[in-house]
Amino acid sequence: MPLDQATRTLQDTAALWSIGAVSPQAVVKCACDALIAGLDSPSLRILAGLTRTEADYHVLDILPAALAELGLDFYPRDSRSGQEAAARALAAQAVSGSLTPVSWPPRSTGTSGTACRWPSAWQPWTTSTTSAHTPP
Repeated sequence: MPLDQATRTLQDTAALWSIGAVSPQAVVKCACDALIAGLDSPSLRILAGLTRTEADYHVLDILPAALAELGLDFYPRDSRSGQEAAARALAAQAVSGSLTPVSWPPRSTGTSGTACRWPSAWQPWTTSTTSAHTPP
């Protein structure tokens, strides 16, 4: 993965995590991918080294420092800025073709089994049933 793509993916994953659309484990995987691509910082290494269990407890503590060390933005959980960044990330995925109608919403529940906290303005698009997204 090219360095600029890894940077963009890390920023987008952090934004999606801030609204609960991706799990802490997805953030750790993205940090690992970023290291492999050539991004590097002390906190990014720590983040990438978290176990699945540790991720649930420590992503919130480590992610802000990792992003700051790389010159990226951290969005607090459920913040308006995080919602806007997540919307931009999802729009970019839709334009690139990596987000399809079948994959939207990304999950109605996070991979850890917890419900995603979609912004209320997104409710018309996030509460439909899976069968509505199933191709013929």
